[in-house]
Amino acid sequence: MAATDTLLVDEQDRVVTLTFNRPERHNATTREMRERLFAEIRAADARQDVGCIVIRGNGPSFSSGADLVEDIGRGRDPDYQNDYERPLQTDIRMLTAGEGVYETLAELQTPIIAQVHGFCIAGALDLATSCDLLIAAEDAQLGYPITRNIASPPTHMFTYLMGTQWTRYLLFTGDYLDGKTAAEVGLALLAVPAAQLDETVGRIARRIASVPKDLLAIHKSICVKALDAMGRPLVQRLAREADAMAHKTPVMQRFYEIGLARGFKEAYAALDADDAREVGRGR
Repeated sequence: MAATDTLLVDEQDRVVTLTFNRPERHNATTREMRERLFAEIRAADARQDVGCIVIRGNGPSFSSGADLVEDIGRGRDPDYQNDYERPLQTDIRMLTAGEGVYETLAELQTPIIAQVHGFCIAGALDLATSCDLLIAAEDAQLGYPITRNIASPPTHMFTYLMGTQWTRYLLFTGDYLDGKTAAEVGLALLAVPAAQLDETVGRIARRIASVPKDLLAIHKSICVKALDAMGRPLVQRLAREADAMAHKTPVMQRFYEIGLARGFKEAYAALDADDAREVGRGR
């Protein structure tokens, strides 16, 4: 097993397993983690002796999404302090270069499984729903809570996976779906008791990996092309534009004002309080 501080890489039985290893932060991902993750995915995909890739998390959660404090602290764009101030087209370009990388998973030949337990939030859900299969613990919590105050998802596989009604519910409320519900509505392939998650994913990954790589590539390609025929590439571009527009709302401006002054946990709490309507009008 090779390791960095924040990502573990394991290989067994033609399966490469990539494990987020920042458990004290519920595997909130930094820019370096995301870059390393995709480098490892591309390296595994290029190998003929790798038939499946599994992405999982160490500790209590799969991932709580991007580390907002780290991203803002580093300043993704030195010319602007936050997403609200960034010009719309600049924001779209940055989202395409950043979050748009999830779309590239469809271009790879190797099947990818997201093994989800604990929290799978925001950018982590973008990643998980961009994988070929999502297998969850029954008590996992999948959601996009920041649709309540600061963002619209910059990827959009939700309608393809679970239809319009559940997609609307997820985005309109920002509520979580547990793993069992996610499987029932199609967001996940299946949900199993947490104690059985490792064994279940391992068994399915090995089963997939036993198929010759060239056949797997053909099967994955036709599935992706079917989604493409249903507008997947266009919808992903439109999702990034929607997220950029969400960044320009008054409630997003207020989020940054509170967050930069008093911390982002307090900003989340303030914007999700009973008087959120007044906050949203810039009170």
